[in-house]
Amino acid sequence: MCQLTKHTAAEYGRLIGLADRSTKVAVYQLTGGVSNVVIMVDSPSGCFVLKQPDAFLRVGERWEVDRARIWHEVAATKLWVGILGARWARRVLHEERENYIYAMSCAPVGASNWKQQLLRGVIEPATARQAGRAVGEIHRRTSADEGLARAFRHDEVFVQGRVDPYFGPIIASGGPLAEPLEELCEKLLERKPALIHGDLSPKNILVASDHVFVLDFEFCHFGDPAFLLNHFVLKAIHRCRDRGHFFALAREFWESYRRSFGDLAPVDIESTTVFIWGGLLIARVDGKSPAEYIRDDASRQAIRKLSAHILCENIASVEQSLEKEDNVIAWLESRYLP
Repeated sequence: MCQLTKHTAAEYGRLIGLADRSTKVAVYQLTGGVSNVVIMVDSPSGCFVLKQPDAFLRVGERWEVDRARIWHEVAATKLWVGILGARWARRVLHEERENYIYAMSCAPVGASNWKQQLLRGVIEPATARQAGRAVGEIHRRTSADEGLARAFRHDEVFVQGRVDPYFGPIIASGGPLAEPLEELCEKLLERKPALIHGDLSPKNILVASDHVFVLDFEFCHFGDPAFLLNHFVLKAIHRCRDRGHFFALAREFWESYRRSFGDLAPVDIESTTVFIWGGLLIARVDGKSPAEYIRDDASRQAIRKLSAHILCENIASVEQSLEKEDNVIAWLESRYLP
């Protein structure tokens, strides 16, 4: 098995014909989250990125995911580019099945990571609108496509990478949210309305000059289009005095997404999205992959409180959820913040 490293990436690029023999080759280790080796190679003949998945994710608890997820990612990346065009995602340049490595085009020059923008307080409604429009178009164009549903039936990787680590520890604890989270897991695996990214979050979205650019399709599958909104909520708690701006982003994304998906969206898409949103909140506190910027116990308590409201009180609309969050953050401010 060839293990891709920063020291071997340039030579590997030469072997597959993407880098020339020039000594002027720059190699950069990119962030691969906790699950992949990702290396960018920039040479006079062009820029490309190499990616190889890890079998075990680099987290505190044991977390294993099938490395074959990379081929799901390759297929989904090609499909995404086929629907929206090459400026919305990377082009696949090379695949090597034996060593689980593929090469792709580089991201747009000057693009910045949306998550890092949000954590710095850079909040642009246009970015949320563009992301909502792109995701809605993907869901509309793949809705009820039986061929795609068969091709992207990758439930096992989604369970390994998201369902079990996010919700399994909380369900196993037997607490008051165990039962609604079991129902949530059933929804995630039973409903198959469209092709979904599976890990759509600001960390996987780059902001270019006039559009967004989506990364990391390894958990892409045909499933329930729950997405993104919980990340705005988490960041509103992290930067609670900016919460009105984060709420506005959530509204922009949701409205743009619904317009783009249109009449093909499931009739219960809003209530289902809100329910899953509530589960994703508690998962980023008490699951295996907690949000690293939620550091204090008071914020964690607020997120648990909000998640319980959403999961147990039949909140069915995005606007109701945002109102509930506003109340929870006000509670947090009154008790814990100067």
